[in-house]
Amino acid sequence: MLPYIRDWVERKVRRHLAKARKQKGFGWKQWSNSWLYDTLKLFNGYRASAAEVKAAPT
Repeated sequence: MLPYIRDWVERKVRRHLAKARKQKGFGWKQWSNSWLYDTLKLFNGYRASAAEVKAAPT
């Protein structure tokens, strides 16, 4: 998976948590990445795969 998608999901989750606590920001200092993935069980097993080549270039 592309890293920017994983970062986007992290920002969405962090922003939701901060708003639920009526706080400003994203909570970068409040919640570590390991806490998000271990406690909240965010999916972290993304694998990027290259597209299969159908024909050789000439």
